[in-house]
Amino acid sequence: MKKNKKSLKGMTLIEVLVSLAVFAMLSAILLGYGAYVDKTSRATRVMKNKVVEEAHYASSRSKEYTYDSDGDGYKESSAPLDSVAGEIVITMNGYSGEYLPFKDPADHSKGYADTPVSYSDPSSTLDIEVYDTSKAYEEYLRSKGYTDAEIAASKDEANGKIDINFIDDTSLSVRH
Repeated sequence: MKKNKKSLKGMTLIEVLVSLAVFAMLSAILLGYGAYVDKTSRATRVMKNKVVEEAHYASSRSKEYTYDSDGDGYKESSAPLDSVAGEIVITMNGYSGEYLPFKDPADHSKGYADTPVSYSDPSSTLDIEVYDTSKAYEEYLRSKGYTDAEIAASKDEANGKIDINFIDDTSLSVRH
């Protein structure tokens, strides 16, 4: 009995090589994406560690407001963290229009003005204080007896040399 040659035929060498090439390209794409996910995950973990390490010490040393019985209202009693004045400017590019302002900004009961005011790309500036948390963290470690080398090693391990600062909007007033 003769065997049919067509039924015994398998893949040719060219077909095997093309299949391997396609498999190799797909593997390279998958590995590249995996490296990106790993890098992003590592950066997120470093940031989380930084917040976990410094937020506790900064919050325990944040601003405190006390009520002044002399009738002056609330006053800032202490600002133990080092701070630097700054500003944040927010601009809404591509927005324009008109609005009716109040006749008297201090007394809204007088109603709106008759003439609209035009605006284009409106912006607003917030006056802020930026508080450095690294000093509070460093002082805490010193109070526990850490040496300068141990503090540097701890900061490198815990927060990856990322600076986190707390921002206080000084344009807002404290209300009682």
